[in-house]
Amino acid sequence: MPAKALSGIKVLDFGQYIAGPLAGMMLAEQGAEVIKIERPQGDPFRREDGFLVYNRSKKNIVLDLKQPEGQKIALGLAGETDIVIENFKPGVMEKLGLGYEKIKAANPRVVYCSISGFGDTGPYSRIPGYEQLVETLATIYTEQGYATRPTYLVLPFASMAAGLDAAYSIVAALCAREITGRGQRIEITLFKSTLSLCRGYNIDFNGMYRMNWVPTGSSPVYRIFKCADGKHLFLAVGNFKFVTMFLVAIGREDLLASDLIEGTPFLSLPPKSGQLMIQMKKTFLTKTRDEWIDLLLSNGIPAAPILTIDQFMKYEQVKANDMIKTIRQPGKGMVTQMGIPVKHSLTPGSIKGPAASAGRDTAAILRRLGYRSNDVKRLRREHVVK
Repeated sequence: MPAKALSGIKVLDFGQYIAGPLAGMMLAEQGAEVIKIERPQGDPFRREDGFLVYNRSKKNIVLDLKQPEGQKIALGLAGETDIVIENFKPGVMEKLGLGYEKIKAANPRVVYCSISGFGDTGPYSRIPGYEQLVETLATIYTEQGYATRPTYLVLPFASMAAGLDAAYSIVAALCAREITGRGQRIEITLFKSTLSLCRGYNIDFNGMYRMNWVPTGSSPVYRIFKCADGKHLFLAVGNFKFVTMFLVAIGREDLLASDLIEGTPFLSLPPKSGQLMIQMKKTFLTKTRDEWIDLLLSNGIPAAPILTIDQFMKYEQVKANDMIKTIRQPGKGMVTQMGIPVKHSLTPGSIKGPAASAGRDTAAILRRLGYRSNDVKRLRREHVVK
């Protein structure tokens, strides 16, 4: 069995909800040993299905960090770890006696990653970093709402962006530690990570042009279309070469000599773009979605079906990318979820197991710190651990 990229690296994961746990999961599946420290009342995200993914491949210990002995145990673990991840509000870890300076004093090589909604400066620094609040301020709702009608999004882009930023920043800090011999603190905010997702759009300068989009797409050849069976596809004819290939494939070579396609794909302007849109809509209503997908892909034309989650899980391209994994989750049975998106040729990652039940590894972790069986029983009675 080949070694993993992060074999031998130890991580203490205080994360809850999505951002912190996602970063910990990514490190775990590249070989790090990740211990999730969970509060007695449980991670608030446990009731969500996503918990099963963001917390797989980890060990779990339940600690009451409000009790001095709980803090002592956490500090003991931090003293022998490489990485600490936390995503509490700014100042919480310091109140618990587990802030960066305290842990750094015991472990100068620690890489300490703090994730918060907005950081510790500015008018929102003490406001909880709720997903939708962050996305609103970062212009996501405006961009997806096409400026005139802000649109609520379900997917947690802000948390996922912060988790990804945290994971790559931690690995960068580990590389720096190899050179300097010193750890450091990393500060990640959901707000800045979300802004970075939009870095190619959140720009402003004299004469800047912003296209007026509509929810299905404004270009008559780069948009969502409804087919004869009521199902939908996205046609992504993104340059004039593909426009030509598409018109030939559907038997509309006559349009190549028409001024209706002038400016396609993206600079086709009314009224010609509207006239072409009408013809395109009528065309796609002549075949079922699957018939269109077969025709377009066989001619090398970019298009994709719009799928539900259950359809997506069975889709050939997803299976071909080895992204479908089925894991036995205690209490849930077999759970199908996404696999690891990156592939290392020499040090491949792997899913180590399902999300652990709360406190599953508490006794084993305490024994590693030198606690005996009687000590563990006492800590349980005093509700320091679970």
